[in-house]
Amino acid sequence: MASLTLQYYFYYLLLSAILVVVVGRQLYRKGQVYLDLLFMEEHQAKAINRLLLLGYYLLNLGYVAYKLSIKGDLHSHLDLFEQLAASLGFISILLGALHINNLALLFILSKSKFNLKST
Repeated sequence: MASLTLQYYFYYLLLSAILVVVVGRQLYRKGQVYLDLLFMEEHQAKAINRLLLLGYYLLNLGYVAYKLSIKGDLHSHLDLFEQLAASLGFISILLGALHINNLALLFILSKSKFNLKST
């Protein structure tokens, strides 16, 4: 049991960190275009993008560490896989929700900046 728990911790932390970093890099690269549209100064947009990335990493990696727990005992590798799938699935949902929230915020900011009228 202790061996499976240690395996869970290892795989959970490794896979969560990879997921958060890969998604964060993509959002950083692809989001720069939108920030360039919102801010007149290129260096200002880049600085804000770096701050957003830092906040993203802190929030998500902090959440991963906070949720580093197992509900119940792990008796088999199937239990290990199911626990990993549930934990990583929830983190994926969280990342998607944060991304949609950021897109909505950028839309609202761009709407007010460019005086777009909703139909």
